[in-house]
Amino acid sequence: MDSALALILIFAILFQLTAAGFALSFIKYTGFKFSWTFIAIALFLMSIRRAIPLYMLITHSGYSLDLTNEIIGLILSILMMFGVRGIGSLFIERKTAEEKIKSLLKEKELILKEVHHRIKNNMSTTYNLLVLQSDSLADKEAKKAIDNAASRVQAMLALYEELFITGSYSDVSLKKYLPVLAEKIISNFPNRKIVKLKVDSDEFTLSEKKISSLGLIINELLTNIMKYAFTGKDSGKILVQLRNNSNKILLTIEDNGNGIPENEDLKSPSGFGLSLVETLTNQLEGTISFDGSNGTKVTLVFDAN
Repeated sequence: MDSALALILIFAILFQLTAAGFALSFIKYTGFKFSWTFIAIALFLMSIRRAIPLYMLITHSGYSLDLTNEIIGLILSILMMFGVRGIGSLFIERKTAEEKIKSLLKEKELILKEVHHRIKNNMSTTYNLLVLQSDSLADKEAKKAIDNAASRVQAMLALYEELFITGSYSDVSLKKYLPVLAEKIISNFPNRKIVKLKVDSDEFTLSEKKISSLGLIINELLTNIMKYAFTGKDSGKILVQLRNNSNKILLTIEDNGNGIPENEDLKSPSGFGLSLVETLTNQLEGTISFDGSNGTKVTLVFDAN
């Protein structure tokens, strides 16, 4: 009887210490948690509580214990060990899943970064080829068409440069992107030196898709201004403003130039540039208006989301 009780107590102690060890080992998966420490301490104390009667049973003849109670204690010890291990396994599975998700996200980001990098390089090559082609042309109309195409590629290139620099491939800061884009567009024109450019934007982000359309619209509008607004003038001003009012985006581009020609029907534009602006505005599900009473003022409104 004493030998059986001793074995039961020894196994109960081993199971409790094992459970305590499991509890402490799970801290590395969940971070330091007082609950695991408390569970481990409680199990350790329970093992001591079993060790005391085991010592008394071995050293004191005639010391008696209730066999039924000790069997129940052993069963509880086994259940506690498997219970702690089972709960801990859930944390391990969650931790493993989180690490796998993080790994997949990192892999996705690296692939996306590489894709954007290649697109940026291809756009840069395309832009340079268009510039070289333009320089080799004698026909003014052909040269003009190539220059316009190069300008549109440059507008997209500015976006991808911003994506590549910031490392954000879903949202782009307009406060950083807009001044860079505007300056790149007007710097291509020989009358850049007489034009004073002011760019003012709220700090907010837009998705790559929306900012892509917005960038092309700004390119077309600024290109038109630089081509026609300051003909015969010694100086000029351009103001580009971008506001975010409760997720309603308001773009305003205005100049103090020659204004809109009387024969220009902006509701049914014949030129490719303004037709492109109209198409891109529809893609943004926005509205655009023109005011040529004092210089030219263009207002574009669309939803941020």
